[in-house]
Amino acid sequence: MKKQMITGIAVIARVALCAAVWPRSAEVGDLPPPSR
Repeated sequence: MKKQMITGIAVIARVALCAAVWPRSAEVGDLPPPSR
């Protein structure tokens, strides 16, 4: 159960990080778009 919670938090953190970085990376164009 604890592993599921940690995995969920990691996924949420990754999505939040991607959402925060996406507008800047789209402007610069140095990162490829995420596959999902």
